[in-house]
This record gives sequence, C-alpha cells and structure tokens, in this order.
Amino acid sequence: MYIYIVLLGIAIAVIATGYAQMNMLYPMFILFTIAIIGGEIFSRIPIWNKYLGGAVMGCMFIGAFLVFFNAIPKDWMVYDSIKTWFNGQGFLDFYISVILICSVLVVPRKILMKALGGFIIILAIGSVAGAGLGILGGLIVGVDAKSTIINYTLPILGGGNGAGTVPMSQVISQNYGDKVGGDWYSGAVAITVIANIFSILFAAILAGVGKSKPELSGGGNLTKSNIHVIEDKKPLNDRNIAASLVLTLGIYVLSTIISNQILTKDVIKINLPNYVWMIVICLLLNVADILPSDMKQGMAKIQTFISKQTTWLVMLAIGITSIDLSAFVKALTGQTIFITLLTVMGCVFVPMLLAKAFQFYPIEAGITAGCCMTAQGGAGVIAVLGASNRTELMPYGQISTRIGGAVVLIVASVLFASWNPSMYMM
Repeated sequence: MYIYIVLLGIAIAVIATGYAQMNMLYPMFILFTIAIIGGEIFSRIPIWNKYLGGAVMGCMFIGAFLVFFNAIPKDWMVYDSIKTWFNGQGFLDFYISVILICSVLVVPRKILMKALGGFIIILAIGSVAGAGLGILGGLIVGVDAKSTIINYTLPILGGGNGAGTVPMSQVISQNYGDKVGGDWYSGAVAITVIANIFSILFAAILAGVGKSKPELSGGGNLTKSNIHVIEDKKPLNDRNIAASLVLTLGIYVLSTIISNQILTKDVIKINLPNYVWMIVICLLLNVADILPSDMKQGMAKIQTFISKQTTWLVMLAIGITSIDLSAFVKALTGQTIFITLLTVMGCVFVPMLLAKAFQFYPIEAGITAGCCMTAQGGAGVIAVLGASNRTELMPYGQISTRIGGAVVLIVASVLFASWNPSMYMM
C-alpha cells in the first residue's frame, strides 16, 4: 500500500503541474496508477461491485469526472499525452485487436461456425425489436415514427461515433448541406452517449443477475458448449507467445491495408472499418484450421494478460478521452431517456428470449447481441464487456457494433436520400 501511495503522489504531482512528455511512459504511468488504486476501491463498494460494473465502470467514471471537474484540463499536456498515446498512437486499437483476434482464433472451429449463424439471427431480430420498441415509445410521448428513426434509432444502432454518426452526418451534409448535417450530429452524439450509459448499466446488471441465477449464464461463454477451451495443448514457452503476438500484429496490419487501400469506400460503396476485416481474416484462418495449436495457446495467453491486467487502465482512459458528462447531462430530458431506454431494452431482452432456441446463454446473448449493439462503437463494446467482466466475448461484441453498424449505415444512407432530417429533428 505504501508503494502505491508514493506512486499516487507522483501522479498527482504530474497532473497538478500539467507537465507530461508526449510519449507512452507518462500516460501509462498515470493511467495505471490511478486505475489500480481506483479499481481496488470500487471493487470493494457494496452493490456497486456486484451490479454496477465494480472496478471497471468505477475507473471509467473516475476518468470522466477528472475531465468534467477540470482536474485534467483538455488544454494541458497531461490530457494531450494521454489522448495521443491512447487514441493517436493506437493503444486502444492494440487492446481491441489483441482481444478480438485472439478470441476468434482460439475458438474451436466447429463450435464457432455453429454459434455465428444463430448469433447473426438474434442480432438482426433484436435490432429490429429495439427499433420497433423505440418507435412505440416515441409515439407514446408524441414523437412521430420518422423523427424517432432519424434522431434515435439510427444513431443508437449505427455502430458508435467514427463508424456511425460521423459518416451518417456526412451523408446528410452531402444531400442537404453542412448546417443540417452538423445540427443532426450534435443531437445524435448526445443520444449515443445516453444509449452507451444504458448499455453499460444493463451489461453490469445482467452480469450480477448471472451470478445470482447461474443457470442463465455461461460465465463468459455464449454457447452452451465451452467455446473457449483449446484442445490438444502443448508445452508453452516465451517464443510461442512472442510468435503469437507478431501474428496478431500482422493480422491488424493486413486488415488496415484491406480497409484503407484495397476494399475502400470507392470500391465497395461503403466504409467498412478494419475491425470487420479482422473478423473476416480470423474466421477464415479458423475455418481453414491452419494455425498450430501452440500459437493458439500463445494467443490465449496474450489475451488473458491484456484483458486481465490492462482493462482498468483502458476504462480510465475511455472516461478521460471519450465520455462527455456535460453532453450527457444536457440530453437528460424525460423524452430522450424514455425513447432511448426502450430502444436499448428491446435490443437487449429480445435476444435473451431467443437465446434458448439457438443454444445460447440468455445473459451472454443479451450482453453481446444487445448491449454491444447499442453501445458507442469499439470503446463502448469494451466498456460493456468490461463492466460485465466478459472481455472474452469481444468477437461477438465487434460483430454487433461493426457488422451490425455497417448494415445500419447502409439503411441510413437510403433513408436520408428521401427523408430530409431538418424536417424531423427534435
């Protein structure tokens, strides 16, 4: 304890002076120190630690409040250092990529193929149900269906900010002018923040329900077969782990090349992010069954370390760089909360009701096909899976927000071609 008190003192001194070098060392030290201490505290708070996300969600709110109360001003070097390393230099991409790639590749091939078909079905039905329930909520409070779809359904289901609301606003700007696109975007961002918070809360609550009713939960497994067990284990050494890490990085690089240089928006008429191609590459590798078992074991080891030892840090950084408490507070109208809540509920609970028919566990189905679909992109998926302590379900979470979001973007482009958002904005 005394060591961490000294470390916290150093971190506070750095924050108080506002000085931080623009490299990975300063932000890693600050984030790790605050996250470890804050996480230990929140993991011991009754009720919070069981139903509201515990240490993981606590770290996220610590970060958000540090910025909100100007303890870490956005114009200070400390903030720039954290944001540059976490977003600009790609640690968040590294975190997602390691968990995503490793999770897909260590899943036994036959069970993965069986699970994916059913998962896509419950994802689609759940999204339609969420949209329908949201429209019903809008009608109850006096909002017509088109206004609900434009202002709520599309932003919530659109796959977050960079892959969802931003390209949607660009489509609007191209058709109706920059002012219309900008006005729509300002409201859409607030809606996605609220939906993201609801998604995280539902995920944390469902995780708590899973503990009290274990028959509803797979403990991190989506299917009723243990899809994360690696068969025919061989002795593992450091070189296996290093080789697995290099393979993970190679898949990341290949996916970005495909997304940015080969299958670009100009070629396929839609902007698919590299995470979609990561999933495709890993699925092909898994189905082909060409990776040695020791490399799969190395990937499992890497995934375990990253998910267990850096998630608190990641959540703290997300709170600092991505969670806008002021936008959340401004959007806290009864109408907005009601419609958004119903939309998220439909997306979450319908997949849970369908889970049994596809041999899925209801808790995991609701978290992946529901909460991840309504979360705020990749960072939202991390928050959802972190709050529910189910980061091993990252492949399904990314399928929800990336592939599901890409489909919604296509639908939005078609709707915006005939519906002028300025006529329906709240």
